[in-house]
Amino acid sequence: SYNKTMADVFAVQEEVAEIVAAKLKLDLLGEPRADRQLTRSRPAYDEYLRGRHEWAKRTPESLRAATRHFERAIELDPNFALAHAGLADAWSVLPYYAPGPYGEMHKKAKDAAERAMSLDDSLAEAHVAMGNVLTNLGRLEEAVHHLRKATEIDPNNATARQWLGGALSFLGRFDEAITELKTSVTLDPVSAVRRLDFGCGFLLARRFEESAVQIEKAIELQPDFGTAYDDLVVTYIALERLDDAANVFERYIRSMGYPAEAVRNFRQTHATSGFCSAVSKWIETLPLEASQPSAGNRAGLLACCGGVDNVFPLLDRAFEQRDLELLYIRHSFCYDKLRDDPRFRAFMGKLDQIGERNGSLP
Repeated sequence: SYNKTMADVFAVQEEVAEIVAAKLKLDLLGEPRADRQLTRSRPAYDEYLRGRHEWAKRTPESLRAATRHFERAIELDPNFALAHAGLADAWSVLPYYAPGPYGEMHKKAKDAAERAMSLDDSLAEAHVAMGNVLTNLGRLEEAVHHLRKATEIDPNNATARQWLGGALSFLGRFDEAITELKTSVTLDPVSAVRRLDFGCGFLLARRFEESAVQIEKAIELQPDFGTAYDDLVVTYIALERLDDAANVFERYIRSMGYPAEAVRNFRQTHATSGFCSAVSKWIETLPLEASQPSAGNRAGLLACCGGVDNVFPLLDRAFEQRDLELLYIRHSFCYDKLRDDPRFRAFMGKLDQIGERNGSLP
């Protein structure tokens, strides 16, 4: 029994919550994690939790906020392995949501993941962080090894399942990938980003109807999830639902902060020349160095719409920037019409040589 005064009511509530949480975790997952995987600094742990909260939102602002929370947690406890893993996760996903410099983001993610592993390589989150870093570097088999290890340590780690599914998709192992992605959604059914990745797994596997269902659900869960609009546009192109693609593309333009005039210009060209002409014209009005959408995104959209010649300068720009959209290029249906083009073959050879030389897909 508790012998507390009313002044301690909040402390009592916290103790009860911790006891209940520990009991639930023991019942659901087996033995709780060892204390050495956490921290003795409550302020550091609070900063870590704030970082994870921001990280889960997946916006440029929230991800940068997440890095600051994780860095403060590390300042408070330099040996807090979870905080290093969280910092790696934030830097490793930021390139999907914010303009570069991508190379700097990749390096910061790699350094943090390596530190997490050096502090505690029995921690599932450390293997998750390292696995995603290796995925971003194009070292996919190594990534799968770390992410599988994470699922062995913690079978209920939804992020491990999600990112394992992504790495397997990039390897073309689609049945395995979709199994892992489905598990991640089952473990965390209200996560928009897990729904999106599930949909992208179906997209790379060319199961377009199923892709549309999952990406639409992701947008329902998070209507301001701009990244999902790009993938839904591509899915609708594959399904030849071009009017739907046009409606989503307008929302995509707005999500990137472009003015109403940009939407009107797209809409006018769509009305007179059709969807693919409107997309191509809109993209071609952007300077090559534009950050939104990324060069890799623009190349994929142009390829989907048949804009052959203008794709290659964007691919070269994506290569220079270490754009993670290039991870999708090997299996994306958008590039099917280019695969026999000598320029595309040369580009893919350049990607392969980079991977063989230093283990880093751009």
